[in-house]
Amino acid sequence: MDYFFFDIECCDGAHICSFGYVLTDENFNVLEKRDILINPRKPFMPRRVTKMLAYPVSAFRAAPDFAAAYETIFGLMTKKGQILVGFAVSNDINFLVHACGRYKLKMPELEFFDAQILYAHLRGENNMPALNKAAAALEVAAGALHKSDDDADTVKEILKKLCADAGLCKNSDNLDNIDCDKGDSVARKGQLSASGAYSDVSDRAESCHLRDNQASLAQSLFEKYNQCRGYVKNGETYVYTTNYPKLFRTYIKRFKPEKIEGGGEFKGKRFCFSPGLEKNTPLKLWTLAEILITRGAVITESAAQANIFIWDGKESCPSYKYIKRQKNARVKIVPITELEGFAGVKLEDLQDHATDNYCPIYSMQKG
Repeated sequence: MDYFFFDIECCDGAHICSFGYVLTDENFNVLEKRDILINPRKPFMPRRVTKMLAYPVSAFRAAPDFAAAYETIFGLMTKKGQILVGFAVSNDINFLVHACGRYKLKMPELEFFDAQILYAHLRGENNMPALNKAAAALEVAAGALHKSDDDADTVKEILKKLCADAGLCKNSDNLDNIDCDKGDSVARKGQLSASGAYSDVSDRAESCHLRDNQASLAQSLFEKYNQCRGYVKNGETYVYTTNYPKLFRTYIKRFKPEKIEGGGEFKGKRFCFSPGLEKNTPLKLWTLAEILITRGAVITESAAQANIFIWDGKESCPSYKYIKRQKNARVKIVPITELEGFAGVKLEDLQDHATDNYCPIYSMQKG
């Protein structure tokens, strides 16, 4: 399994001016490195010209535009037998989605992995560092910042060091594959358990053996941390999240029932929920919202636009305070404890809505 590390620079934070990549084998030996310059056909922001560009503007202006580079870029990215890796990679993917929409080109379906998220999880950090800061913290070599192929090479060095520090290799210069029986990883001190948590088991190396031409070490790390994975499908970028209120809000806007049930008793009614319900019971609320929509309701996040406010009973709720302040308020307040009498369902009796935790964050249509 090869790795395809890539990085993108833009002239203005949105329009691509370079696509750089480094292709390696599973031991991080470089097979190919290249920086593809692209004419963005948009103005360059002055700050980028003076501080962030690796080449003169004239070099970009002389290059082909994205439409001309499209076949080359996606010919490289869609080859079988490789893993796509970037740093804060969803940004780069979104640039590609945006460019495809701009030029009315098909955005291929891709799966990608984020070394920035992996870095944060393995090092127990809450904040996502910039590429140069992550490289400095790991004490790995970094090339010219904002030169796409050099930045891609820095991502490679970061991932290589993360693998070495995780102890999932014989040494930092020989990153051979490891196979673990029954899904267990090598269990030296500080290594990863099958659940993705760190393990302090003394020694189970005998249950693991080196293998050839199988999933690579970095791939095993990515598989343990779903948060690192994302994909593009139907021109939309999806990333993993455990922000369940965000998942609820995103998907409920997309929910279209096959038919309206219950005689459409809530047709024309706009429901809003207490933020506390979204925070504390988002998956049950997701199920409830779909039930209400199938009975004709519309879900809104704005109490000012609602006809019916499902209240968690807390008088400190800002939406509740807002509604109570309005004279001749047309919003009916329904405490969650009275929901059964109002809608025939009890929130606590509902099943949590199923989710794979992948949330769309950008689409070609919006771009």
